[in-house]
Amino acid sequence: MHGGGVFCKHCLLFARESSDQGGPRALGLLISRPLSKFKKALEVFNAHGESRYHLEASDAAELFLEWSKDKTSRDVKNRLSAARSQRVLRNRKRPIPIIKTVILCGRQNIPLRGHQDQGKLGDTAEDANDGHFRALLRYRLDTGDKLLEEHLINAGFQDDRSVIREVFLKFCDVVEKTGAGLARTILDNLREEGLDVRNLRGQGYDGCSSMSGQYKGVQAQIKAEVPKALYFHCASHCLNLALVHSSEIVSIRLAAGVVGSTCNFFTSSSARIRLLEDKVETEVPTSRSRRLKTLCATRWVESHHAFIKFRELLIPIVHSLRELSQERGDTGVRAYQLVNSICRCDFLVSLFIIESFSSLFLPLSINLQARELDISAALAMLDSVQSVLKQRRENADTVFSALFDEAEEICLSLEVDVRSPRICSRQIARENHPAETAEDYFRVSSYLQYLDGLIEELQSLFADLRQSALEVQCLVPKFTVKSSFEDLIDTTGFYEDDLECSPSIVRGEFERWQAKWVAVPQNELPGTAIETLNKCSPSDYPKIALMLQIFATFPVTTASAERTFSALRLVKTYLRSKMGGDRLKGLASMNIQRDVLFTTEEMLDVIALDPRKIELVL
Repeated sequence: MHGGGVFCKHCLLFARESSDQGGPRALGLLISRPLSKFKKALEVFNAHGESRYHLEASDAAELFLEWSKDKTSRDVKNRLSAARSQRVLRNRKRPIPIIKTVILCGRQNIPLRGHQDQGKLGDTAEDANDGHFRALLRYRLDTGDKLLEEHLINAGFQDDRSVIREVFLKFCDVVEKTGAGLARTILDNLREEGLDVRNLRGQGYDGCSSMSGQYKGVQAQIKAEVPKALYFHCASHCLNLALVHSSEIVSIRLAAGVVGSTCNFFTSSSARIRLLEDKVETEVPTSRSRRLKTLCATRWVESHHAFIKFRELLIPIVHSLRELSQERGDTGVRAYQLVNSICRCDFLVSLFIIESFSSLFLPLSINLQARELDISAALAMLDSVQSVLKQRRENADTVFSALFDEAEEICLSLEVDVRSPRICSRQIARENHPAETAEDYFRVSSYLQYLDGLIEELQSLFADLRQSALEVQCLVPKFTVKSSFEDLIDTTGFYEDDLECSPSIVRGEFERWQAKWVAVPQNELPGTAIETLNKCSPSDYPKIALMLQIFATFPVTTASAERTFSALRLVKTYLRSKMGGDRLKGLASMNIQRDVLFTTEEMLDVIALDPRKIELVL
């Protein structure tokens, strides 16, 4: 309708100035001028609808609508090049599987990201958890999604290297928690899995009495049945015990407690977290850290990170606490207590001491939890840390002086007096070392005691591991060139049943093995058992290869076994409270052992083992 009249929208936009006979004509009623008299409107509409120019205009309108919906046809380049048009269509179809997968995850509230979700997407399952999204894409690929397959670039390769593999077997119920009961449970379950316990050459646990007891512990009970199953105290636990035992110094222990309380105070409130983030962004914008990490009793690496981050964000933390202390209620009281505990000279010096050693032990703590780790590699890392500790002990005056200068600078910025505590003739509540300056006092009372404790604890707790390594590390070329066969006599006697030969044969093989590496430069000699095993030919050196294989599989750390506890909490939720042992074992194995591949045909063969109504056996 327009001004009381009616137009034909198709003809108004697309009609040509031609008549039904093809000659020129002027566009009239319903096109250039409206129909305003409706006495004979039906006759006019019917005649107009049957006219040729109206039908052509309607066809043109439909073509225009179809063209406007197809975005690829709008581009002039696509209309000129058919190949480019096809390429654009293919490119638009390729992301469709990915988009549909994202929509599915979003509607089902399935998280997309995993622990390691970067890199190219392959058609085989990854060892690490790369998330639900990539797993669903891999599943679409397995079901024959050709559009998604065009996105993938696959490269096949073979790896013939010797690799240490730690395979999860099962979770099992434990009724009797004594050393004998636990040992019996372990051996029975190993036999159920088809493993010959006589081939057991190493057992690794933490240091609790039920596991490590010399007479009635699990390791003693298993060693009584399998004498060659040597016990190894987990290196990660040894390192943590060394740090805990050396922290018995009052100032160090109190400083760690204040750090833990402060971290818990901030992380328990989103408003406090936001306040700290604003302070960090304003006062230390170059810092990559924005939040504090809590001290975790089981995740030791996180504890090192917590001290490092606390030291880095110390100024914003104090300013945030001072602002929070002005609030009413428990928040203000708790913030006031924490800021008074932090703004003390003894705390700040202790914090700098702890942070300096956390930076040193952080890489060691990470590496001692690695999967492919043998004794020689663990001891090499430990020796490097111990050498640094001894250097710090020899240069204690210089090292602590630089550390104290940093702490003194922070004290001045926080308006904290730099002074040593009051010294009296008889003091029983804290350290009472006579000193002329505050630097001398804290060096003697905190730094040297903490450093000496670390050195002593590391030497004590890793003594058994070092002794076990000394007995067989002469097979590693780095030590072979400096060793003799006499260093290996006790080892060959211990593994006489495995070697199945006389000592003279092992002697001759060792001499050939030693001659092989004498001419090799020192910097090119393998330094670990696993590296040596990859360079040892079993056909040329069968006995050396056998002992290296035993040496490489000694359980240095139990970190991989303890990681399965986290998987257990994810698998056995409150929704699966009545899950049986077989189902728990299967679900946990699929979640933990992602590198173990199986086909649907293998699953059908397992299902066909039980009698069923349908025939599944070919």
